[in-house]
Formats: sequence, structure tokens, C-alpha cells
Amino acid sequence: MFGFPEFVRKSLRTYLCEWYDCILLENTGDVKPDIVLVDEGNEEALDEVKKTAKAYGLQAVLLSAVLVISKMGKRMDTIRGYKKWERIPRPIGPSNVGKGLMGCLPKLDELKKYGPEAAADIQDTRSRFDLRTGELSSDSTKDISNGLPICQNIPGTKR
Repeated sequence: MFGFPEFVRKSLRTYLCEWYDCILLENTGDVKPDIVLVDEGNEEALDEVKKTAKAYGLQAVLLSAVLVISKMGKRMDTIRGYKKWERIPRPIGPSNVGKGLMGCLPKLDELKKYGPEAAADIQDTRSRFDLRTGELSSDSTKDISNGLPICQNIPGTKR
């Protein structure tokens, strides 16, 4: 977990460990994480994650949380070295964290199955080829409902 304010880290730790039975690892040279979680709006954290790309990028999915409002509608800047990524939108609660984790699982399976050759074998209908980085990536949570009601036929609302 990279770059979150302490109160967010505490909540994420609870969701990940107690709700989803994940094991959190420290960023040391001998760990092999499946998912690397980063606060997308924290530039220092992004710099730190960029340093992990060589060690983790071929085996882990980068799970990026959007905490900064100004980043919400913008495309995620991919990190060279990570072949697969997923994005968690605000609010960072158990539902969105769970959807982000679920989006990581098929991508993680592909990385484990194909290893360094995964790039040629990971295209799906939602993948996009990023010409800047030469990497394939997608945000597969965009098609998953967040469970919030949609304003339909509510007096006083405009569609």
C-alpha cells in the first residue's frame, strides 16, 4: 500500500484484511505481491511505485485508488513496467475496494499464466493499447454497478 493518509490506510487495512482476507506485505526486496495498491493523487507515492515496477510489474496488478477530486474524470497515468492495472473510484469504501480486487483477479491469472510473455496474450474487449508506454491496460470496473441509485423520475431532478 503506497501513499494513503493514515486514516485511509487504516480503513483500507480493515477492508483488505478483515473483510477480504488479504495479507498485506511490506515493500522489501524479497516479497512477491499479487496486487500493488497506490493513491493515484500522491506524487511521492507514484515515484515510489515506479521504483517497484521492475520487481513487481510482471507479476502484480497495479490497483490505483482515485482520492483526489481533480483526478476523477481523467485517464489514469499508467506506470511503465506494470502490464495490468485496475482503478478504484471514490468513495474508497468496502464495495469499491471489493470491485477493484475482483477486477484484478482475471488480470492476475493472466500474469501468472503467461509470465513475461503476457503482453501478447492479454487483449480483451476492454483492453487499450497505450502508445506512450507500449502497454495494454483496462479499467474493468467501469461496467460494474456501484450499487448507488440512479436519479430517474424523481421530482426536481434533471436528467
